[in-house]
Amino acid sequence: MCCSFGRTILTATILFASTSGVRAECIRAWKDAADAERRSTIVFSGTVVALKGDPDGLFATFDVQRVWKGNVARRLVLPLHVDLDTFRLVEGTSYLIFSDQLPASDPRALRGPTETEPVFYIGVCSASRQLTNVNERIHELGKPHGPRK
Repeated sequence: MCCSFGRTILTATILFASTSGVRAECIRAWKDAADAERRSTIVFSGTVVALKGDPDGLFATFDVQRVWKGNVARRLVLPLHVDLDTFRLVEGTSYLIFSDQLPASDPRALRGPTETEPVFYIGVCSASRQLTNVNERIHELGKPHGPRK
């Protein structure tokens, strides 16, 4: 009896140690780029020119090149909610972005970097990717339009 308990603890410890470095996989809520577009508030391509951290989120500034959905300006400052499942942005990198505006009733909107503007979210499981990896996705989206001046 005493020894089987010890083996159980040892087995559990080994199992934990061997799986602790494993990262969970995303479960996509979208079928293709067109479906991801329908589910998003804004869809655009652009380069991150500035990231300004805030205790409650992040302000990401983009130079926008193309827009598929939303009223997006050429220079876009996007207030973002940030958590462990947030898509990571890097300054100077170009992306295809699928972002959701958080409803005011969502508790995450209250923890955003601003109280006066809508707060957005880009999840790691979204269709957002670096622009170098999205040729097929861009083709699925169809013809873009330019950003607002």
